[in-house]
Amino acid sequence: MFIPYTIIGGMNVRKRVIALICMLLTGLLIWKTPEALSRYPVSRDGTIRQRGWQGVLRVWVCQDWSSGAMGWITKQAAAFEKSHKGVRVSVRRVNKDAWLAEGAVPPDVIIFSPGMIDEPRGLLAEFGKPEGFIREAARSGEWAGGQYALPLALGGYVVLANNAMWPEGAPLSEPVPVKKQTRYAIHSPGGGALAALSGWEAGLIAARSLSKPEGFGTVAPDAAYSVFAGGNVSALVCSLDQARRFGALVSAGRGFDYRVETPLSGFCDQLLLIGKVDIDDDRKRGAMAVEFIHAATGLDAQDTLLNAGLIPARADAAKAGGSTPALQALQQRYLTELAAPNAFGWSAMKPEFFERALYAVLNDASGFRDAIEQVR
Repeated sequence: MFIPYTIIGGMNVRKRVIALICMLLTGLLIWKTPEALSRYPVSRDGTIRQRGWQGVLRVWVCQDWSSGAMGWITKQAAAFEKSHKGVRVSVRRVNKDAWLAEGAVPPDVIIFSPGMIDEPRGLLAEFGKPEGFIREAARSGEWAGGQYALPLALGGYVVLANNAMWPEGAPLSEPVPVKKQTRYAIHSPGGGALAALSGWEAGLIAARSLSKPEGFGTVAPDAAYSVFAGGNVSALVCSLDQARRFGALVSAGRGFDYRVETPLSGFCDQLLLIGKVDIDDDRKRGAMAVEFIHAATGLDAQDTLLNAGLIPARADAAKAGGSTPALQALQQRYLTELAAPNAFGWSAMKPEFFERALYAVLNDASGFRDAIEQVR
């Protein structure tokens, strides 16, 4: 029987195509097998596979001093979601005691500043002994012998100097009026800025002998900042956050020639801490909350804090460089000289502490170190 050559050739081509398709399907099956097995609830040996927790992890942020913290936390949440398939991190800003409101669904993680939680027991789970952090920052999260929160980030206080009124290298002196407008040598809001000012000798001399605006040491931070931004004060004790704000103002062409000085003490009440809410009804959910805390306090996350104008809480984190001298100076000081209040006792103690700070700045700072020790 005669078989045309063209038909035989066509059959060979078809067989080759089928063989190639089979090879591709086999390769795809081999490639997808691990993924398929990971989704199958029973292992080959008959044991039940444990799937990782999936769902919405609730992170509440309760802090009152940093404008850059929320953006940084949101970025960490996005990174965590990317590395934990099926997990969504819901970040929410809340007021103090929001978790105590009737009908409130408690969060899994709380990020907070000192004074926002008065009693951690019954709310936050206890951690083991923390390692790798700036010791004094970690101490802020202790309560009654237990570690109820870990330090996440720090801010701090610096001096903004108007170069036209207080030239670099010259002593801080009485500024002359301009067009009959009174100008002042030094200004400071109330609060932690005063405790930081107590460690600056030239600032103490100026506060006791040179002109000060009305409300020195008692006004709100934004009110004191407005006096400086208006060009009416030589030196302002302010937060790092406000220094960044003024830097942005100058960059936009709406400020004036200035510099940042960091001659203050190592006192800092501007901390962010992180704690796990003590809920035992879902162990896998709780384990995921702990994973998030470990990620936020780990080196990968901590090394990005400087970009947000925040100082890492870890002693082994990246160090600020010469391009950000204020951050560099404060970070170096905190490694050895940080004095931070206890986060949980701060709400009750700070009114009297701030009164003592104002007295120390205006009269006698010799015994103020004892006041700092009492709030640690």
